[in-house]
Amino acid sequence: MSPEDGAAADVGLGADETGRGAEVAVDGLGRSTETAIVPTSMFLPMPGEGSASYVRDMSEHPNVTVINRMTAAVFENDRDTLADVFTNDMELHVRGPLPRPGDHRGVEGFLGALGAIFELTGGDVKIEQLFCTAEGPWAAEWEHCVLGRNGNTLETKNAFVYRFVDGRIAEMWMICAAPAGSESFWE
Repeated sequence: MSPEDGAAADVGLGADETGRGAEVAVDGLGRSTETAIVPTSMFLPMPGEGSASYVRDMSEHPNVTVINRMTAAVFENDRDTLADVFTNDMELHVRGPLPRPGDHRGVEGFLGALGAIFELTGGDVKIEQLFCTAEGPWAAEWEHCVLGRNGNTLETKNAFVYRFVDGRIAEMWMICAAPAGSESFWE
């Protein structure tokens, strides 16, 4: 698809003569189409990235804060915090090679689905949040997860999408991107 067909422009970060950041849009033919100064003091480099093209806003979106509270509550088995961060009719949709895929409702359904993972692994669950971002009533998260069970290890990346209502999680999708054949880990 060409720019004339309405193709989206690529956007990258550069720097102007003063050393300040500059956002540069480039059309599908590699031509610069627009430049806007971005104050780089508002951003920090992403961990492990040496390029200025990877930046992170220093402020945390309120929905990201809620997600981080939820994650801590899962590891602490804190039902009260989970009840606080979820709407009463929260829905969890689990997809992928996990012990309880399907749709689950409320704190009890959530704990049933995730509790099966903790039970079957004897609590050998390690996660690393790779990123979490939010805009309006939506948030998305990507994590690296390592599970241990019966001397075996399952390493996977998981994607989460959240829908918020009044600052609480109303709906959550968990997609496990484990390698093919990972179902045998749970047998």
